[in-house]
Amino acid sequence: MICLSVEEKSRLETKLRELLMEKSLCLNSCSPKKSMEIYNLVYSYCIKLRKCKKKAVRSLVEVNNSTLDKNEIIGREIFSILKNFVIRHLKVACLELNNYKGVSLLESYNEYWNKFLIFITIADAGFGYINKFCNIAMLLNQFKEHFFLNLLYPTRSTVLELINNERNLGITYNSLLISSVLKSYIFMGMANSDALNYEEYLVVYTLKSFDLPEINIYVDFFERKYLEEITVFYCQKSTEYLQNNSLLQYFIYINKIIKDEQDRCLRYMSPQTSNKL
Repeated sequence: MICLSVEEKSRLETKLRELLMEKSLCLNSCSPKKSMEIYNLVYSYCIKLRKCKKKAVRSLVEVNNSTLDKNEIIGREIFSILKNFVIRHLKVACLELNNYKGVSLLESYNEYWNKFLIFITIADAGFGYINKFCNIAMLLNQFKEHFFLNLLYPTRSTVLELINNERNLGITYNSLLISSVLKSYIFMGMANSDALNYEEYLVVYTLKSFDLPEINIYVDFFERKYLEEITVFYCQKSTEYLQNNSLLQYFIYINKIIKDEQDRCLRYMSPQTSNKL
């Protein structure tokens, strides 16, 4: 079986590790040089087995398992190196975040999530020679399975707690922090959607927009719970208020709390949530 040497695998993993470990990594300052370094490394590994002028590695989505040639084998192996490296890294990061709670958990989660988005864009370009279609989808799925789902309930509980503190105690928090965490919920709905243009929506995400078509995870794992909690809360509060105030005062109170909650939704959540209040 044709395979990469230990040294070649190590060199590729080192490039990926350096990328994920870079503290100053951000989309605006990210040099194309980073993706080109990975691309050139992948390219050199692929062409070393090349014996004809045709492209060394066909797209993975077109590969027929029964007719794999040497170049396709090495292409699959390189793709597997990326996948396995990311899985290991996500598991370690997830274990680290299990030590955090409250705002610290959201800050650490958000920092890692935004860094991983940048890693996705660079890795997609860097591994584009062997696969132009599946890199982003695969990386999103690994993030969802090995990081997002393991931290789903603690992050959701923290977000709901912070929103509840604002509602009851008037304590305000960083709205960009909360909204960015919730945007990751929406983004995870894209992970298994083959029809989406991932590159287009990576750009949309960086523009801080909630305008993404796949929101099932956001609805199922956050919005539904949020709406259930505020329904119970406001039913109790409105009943208590009506018992001690006039009907006119009650209607004024209801209009105010609905407006306050709508403002909260617009700052933290998808606009569609505000429409369901």
